[in-house]
Amino acid sequence: AVYATSINVHLIHNNYRLLISAIISAWMGALIGNKLIKKTTYNFIKWFVLVFMITIALFVGSGILNK
Repeated sequence: AVYATSINVHLIHNNYRLLISAIISAWMGALIGNKLIKKTTYNFIKWFVLVFMITIALFVGSGILNK
Protein backbone atom coordinates (compact mmCIF):
# COMPACT_ATOMS: atom_id res chain seq x y z
CA ALA A 1 0.00 0.00 0.00
CA VAL A 2 2.88 2.38 0.71
CA TYR A 3 4.46 1.95 -2.73
CA ALA A 4 1.19 1.81 -4.66
CA THR A 5 0.74 5.57 -4.49
CA SER A 6 4.22 6.29 -5.84
CA ILE A 7 4.13 3.98 -8.88
CA ASN A 8 4.28 5.79 -12.19
CA VAL A 9 2.11 3.85 -14.65
CA HIS A 10 3.93 5.31 -17.67
CA LEU A 11 7.24 3.89 -16.45
CA ILE A 12 5.66 0.45 -16.14
CA HIS A 13 4.32 0.61 -19.69
CA ASN A 14 7.72 1.71 -21.03
CA ASN A 15 9.59 -1.03 -19.13
CA TYR A 16 7.12 -3.90 -19.12
CA ARG A 17 9.63 -6.33 -20.66
CA LEU A 18 12.14 -5.55 -17.92
CA LEU A 19 9.46 -5.90 -15.26
CA ILE A 20 8.28 -9.26 -16.59
CA SER A 21 11.88 -10.50 -16.86
CA ALA A 22 12.59 -9.43 -13.27
CA ILE A 23 9.48 -11.18 -11.96
CA ILE A 24 10.25 -14.40 -13.84
CA SER A 25 13.91 -14.31 -12.74
CA ALA A 26 12.96 -13.77 -9.10
CA TRP A 27 10.45 -16.61 -9.23
CA MET A 28 12.89 -18.99 -10.90
CA GLY A 29 15.65 -18.03 -8.47
CA ALA A 30 13.40 -18.73 -5.51
CA LEU A 31 12.33 -22.06 -6.98
CA ILE A 32 15.89 -23.19 -7.77
CA GLY A 33 17.18 -21.86 -4.44
CA ASN A 34 14.53 -23.79 -2.56
CA LYS A 35 15.62 -27.03 -4.27
CA LEU A 36 19.36 -26.39 -3.74
CA ILE A 37 19.18 -25.24 -0.11
CA LYS A 38 17.99 -28.68 0.93
CA LYS A 39 21.24 -30.19 -0.42
CA THR A 40 23.56 -27.51 0.96
CA THR A 41 25.55 -28.03 4.13
CA TYR A 42 26.69 -25.38 6.57
CA ASN A 43 30.32 -26.24 5.84
CA PHE A 44 29.82 -25.57 2.12
CA ILE A 45 28.26 -22.17 2.81
CA LYS A 46 31.15 -21.30 5.12
CA TRP A 47 33.76 -22.15 2.48
CA PHE A 48 31.80 -20.46 -0.31
CA VAL A 49 31.58 -17.21 1.65
CA LEU A 50 35.30 -17.43 2.49
CA VAL A 51 36.31 -17.87 -1.15
CA PHE A 52 33.91 -15.13 -2.28
CA MET A 53 35.24 -12.65 0.29
CA ILE A 54 38.87 -13.39 -0.60
CA THR A 55 38.06 -12.99 -4.31
CA ILE A 56 36.35 -9.63 -3.74
CA ALA A 57 39.25 -8.49 -1.54
CA LEU A 58 41.73 -9.39 -4.28
CA PHE A 59 39.66 -7.52 -6.88
CA VAL A 60 39.45 -4.42 -4.70
CA GLY A 61 43.14 -4.64 -3.81
CA SER A 62 44.15 -4.94 -7.45
CA GLY A 63 41.96 -1.98 -8.47
CA ILE A 64 39.45 -3.91 -10.54
CA LEU A 65 36.48 -2.86 -8.38
CA ASN A 66 37.67 0.65 -7.46
CA LYS A 67 35.42 2.58 -9.82
